[in-house]
Amino acid sequence: MSDGPELVTLAEWAESHGLVVGTVWNHLVGQPGFPTPVSRRSRRDASGAVIGGRGTDLYKKDALDAWRAEHQPARASIVYDGQYHDRGTLGAIASRCTTADGQRVKRETIYQYRDRPTFPKPDEKGRYVAGAVVAWLNERPGQGNRTRGARQGSARD
Repeated sequence: MSDGPELVTLAEWAESHGLVVGTVWNHLVGQPGFPTPVSRRSRRDASGAVIGGRGTDLYKKDALDAWRAEHQPARASIVYDGQYHDRGTLGAIASRCTTADGQRVKRETIYQYRDRPTFPKPDEKGRYVAGAVVAWLNERPGQGNRTRGARQGSARD
C-alpha cells in the first residue's frame, strides 16, 4: 500500500459518487477552490505499453471529497408518511412522500433514478422497501433542491 495520497481521475471519482463525469466537468471543474490535478496518468495500449497523447489528469481523492462536502448544497429532504418496512411500487411510495417543506413528491422524481446502479432493487413482485427508497433519495448524488439550513427528516421506523 502506498504512503502517498490516493490519486484518481475525475471519471473514477465521479463514478464513485454516482455522478456523471460530464456533469463534473461542466458544473464543478472551474468552481472556486475546486482541486487542481496533481499528476497525470500516461495513456497505455492493451499490452500496457505507454502510447502518445496527453494522458489523464489525476487528482487527490481526499481533496475532491473535501471540496464536495464543503460545496454540496443542502437538499430538501423527503419524508415518507408510513412505516420504513412498507413495500410498494414506486408510484405508491411517491404518493405518500412529501418534502420537508410540505411539497408533494412527483412520481417522476423517483422514477428517474430507478435504473441507477445504487438504487434499491425491487422484490420478485416489483415492490420496493419504502424506507430504502426514501433513504436513497435523501442521500442521492447531485445538487438536488437548494434549501436553507441542514437536511432534516427521513423515513419513520
